[in-house]
Amino acid sequence: MFGDLHKISSLSKSYSLEGEDRIALSLLRSIVEAHDSLFYVDIGCNDPEAGNNTKLFYDLGKWGLCIDPIPSLQSIYKEKRPKDHFFSGSVGPERSIEFFIFEDSTASSTDIETVTRYKEKFSLKQSITALQKPLDDVLADFGHQEPVDIPLSSVDIEGSDLEV
Repeated sequence: MFGDLHKISSLSKSYSLEGEDRIALSLLRSIVEAHDSLFYVDIGCNDPEAGNNTKLFYDLGKWGLCIDPIPSLQSIYKEKRPKDHFFSGSVGPERSIEFFIFEDSTASSTDIETVTRYKEKFSLKQSITALQKPLDDVLADFGHQEPVDIPLSSVDIEGSDLEV
């Protein structure tokens, strides 16, 4: 317990774009300090480090489920965050969905309105058909059959955040 407290006190880095990880750590400090394990779900995780809302928690020895439809991210997560589980797909009710990948991958989306708006700012790299599953099914695939206590979830999926 005191090891995490020392780590938390000495950490000043933020990986998130706007410091969301530091805010979440402040709000969850008592949970992080009291438990050796903390499970997070990061939907639309993108890069495992830059602009990432859960990397700070990973650095504290926590682990979770990272979800993103960009196929190349799976091997990057396996290398840089081996304790995390990675689902290469999207969260939702359909079995598959069209996913638009921009050169700036943080702008990638399944939401047609968002894609249309972003085409004016970003170069579209490709569109793929991505696997899509309900979150309960994705959690079950990774061994979580019963309800899971998830004190931290990050949803950043460019236009479909509220639906998820």
